[in-house]
Amino acid sequence: MVSTFDNEVTRSPTAAEGLALEPVMAYLKNMETMEVGGFFINPTELEKALGAKWTRRDILGMGNSPLSFGGTDQITWDFSLVLNANLIQRKGKVGRARALETVKDYMAFLDSLVFPIQSDFPGWVGGQPPRCRFVWPGVVTASVRVASLKHNLEIFQRSLHMTHGTVKVQLLVDPQFLYWSNDVRYLGNDLV
Repeated sequence: MVSTFDNEVTRSPTAAEGLALEPVMAYLKNMETMEVGGFFINPTELEKALGAKWTRRDILGMGNSPLSFGGTDQITWDFSLVLNANLIQRKGKVGRARALETVKDYMAFLDSLVFPIQSDFPGWVGGQPPRCRFVWPGVVTASVRVASLKHNLEIFQRSLHMTHGTVKVQLLVDPQFLYWSNDVRYLGNDLV
């Protein structure tokens, strides 16, 4: 008897089956408005950075300086998103104007994640940008803040509407809980 695992791993899908499959999409979700911004094209690289903060303790008369742990740096995730109106038009089976609007709207969604949320209290000035949920299925699920966005608008049509561009995104993990070494060992990248 063949197991389900063997069926999935050893069986080669036909061309028609492969084309019919919807790709798994990574996304950012604004936890304030619950708006989800799915990636149109999954990034090809995902860079994670983290580290420990160490300081040297100088002890009079000692030849070496022992290290003292100061804390853990925030985990950062860096990646580039591709915004391509031509692909959206073909994939989404929408007209040219709708594809261009989709790209503009997605850029506005990303930009909104670095501006503070308007307060419910009249006259209150201040606040912070919304917390987001970053989901890359099978890799990471984390509560994050958007640290920076860098737009690179690349191709324009005759009417000067942008048709292709990239956005470099940097996210800072902003967990709601304190995590210890053994927590991270077993939770991996799912720090929510």
